[in-house]
Amino acid sequence: MLSIDEKRVYGDRKGAITVYVASEVGVLEVAVSGDTVGEFGLCQRCVARDVASESGTVVVGTDDDVLVATRNSGDDPDTEDGIGAFEPTGHGEAVAVGIDDGTVLAAGPDGTVSRLSLENPSAETDAADGSDSVSMVSEWHPLAHDADRPTPSTVNAIDGPLVGTERGVYRRVGDRLTYAGLEAVRDVSAAVTPLAATADGLYVLGNGWMRCLEGECTVVSAAHTRAHAVGEDALYGCRFEDGRPTATDWSLVTDEPVPGVSSDSIRDIGYGEGTYAVTEDGTVLVGTDSGWRSQALGVPGVSSLAVVWG
Repeated sequence: MLSIDEKRVYGDRKGAITVYVASEVGVLEVAVSGDTVGEFGLCQRCVARDVASESGTVVVGTDDDVLVATRNSGDDPDTEDGIGAFEPTGHGEAVAVGIDDGTVLAAGPDGTVSRLSLENPSAETDAADGSDSVSMVSEWHPLAHDADRPTPSTVNAIDGPLVGTERGVYRRVGDRLTYAGLEAVRDVSAAVTPLAATADGLYVLGNGWMRCLEGECTVVSAAHTRAHAVGEDALYGCRFEDGRPTATDWSLVTDEPVPGVSSDSIRDIGYGEGTYAVTEDGTVLVGTDSGWRSQALGVPGVSSLAVVWG
């Protein structure tokens, strides 16, 4: 875990961000500035299955609950800058998590997807010190499915309102999940335009789903003018100045970002000043226009990452 002084050093550096990494031993907090990986450490011990962030909130799906942490206001001089402590929510085991415009989405091992609103959490008073603590227990609401579609039994990914399952892509609309097409979906991205990595290719939603890449794809991510996908033994990329990625914009980036690290070991990709990726064996990759740099974290069973500015 970073000390207060270390966090202030990185906070004062242009482009400093924090990458949260979900692993079998817990959540790691990794400071990145430019193309340099700085201090890192374990900030929450658990079996973390997935991690997501939005607007200063970080959500972690674990083998026994969903944990939520929010950014400290900075008004208290005795409080560390950045994200506060992770709090339990009473969800139970979660295999995938996401945040859709202030609403946390979490999938259980049986495929049930539930929502938790962060807009009006209840406040309880801690009798020991009089401080307010956020309590979100019993606030979860399961989402219904289309009556004419089989209920998904395996959820592999959540991003924004999109849910990627073995039975296809679903979109959250209020308190329902509506089928949006495809099948055998491994990952989804909703940031720029709907993208789906599936067992038979990478797809972008335009006039229907259009295939961008053939062969199994396991990871897809996009933000602003960049998008990446992990295909069969290779990392593919797409840059677009206006609009959104199309089926013809994709090209090979590399099959080995740094020596000894194969692209098919990448488990998640995020964006900030650069492109950030993490491998299953706990190597963080930072990609810029000058190439890729790496840092081994020394943790096994990494599944995902989330990027937080500041």
